[in-house]
Amino acid sequence: MSNAFSSMRRAYRVEGSSAVPQIHSGILATGSYLPKEEVSNDEIALRIGTTSEWIERKTQIRTRRYAAPDEATSDLAAKAAMEALERAGIDPEQLDYLLVSTSTGDFPQPPTSTLVQELIGATNAACLDLNAVCSGFVFALEMARGAHCTQS
Repeated sequence: MSNAFSSMRRAYRVEGSSAVPQIHSGILATGSYLPKEEVSNDEIALRIGTTSEWIERKTQIRTRRYAAPDEATSDLAAKAAMEALERAGIDPEQLDYLLVSTSTGDFPQPPTSTLVQELIGATNAACLDLNAVCSGFVFALEMARGAHCTQS
């Protein structure tokens, strides 16, 4: 699980007599967090009655991580977000938006993004959960880019 934060810089170019804003954004840093428990295909194969080779051939996955019983999606996201913020040199209060893309949120309500907001102290951020499964990260990046481009 990872989170990316973008930066916006404004420049203006003159076209005729009016200034047209140009907004540039990019990823300043990323963060990640992996739960400690690693589960092999051998363990999964025993549970579902197949072989580890079949799982790897079909999924290209050899191992996966399981969150601890006391770890929720918001905990994983908060740890990744704090790493990204530290790498970028940004305080959580500086965030305008907090987007969480997951199909396994903590609860149906409240949104997981608001739980992450509280955990990291991003008190000024507008929060949004996005459930688009595998492509969610790409959609969240585009939403963040679009939000920056519409700021005045």
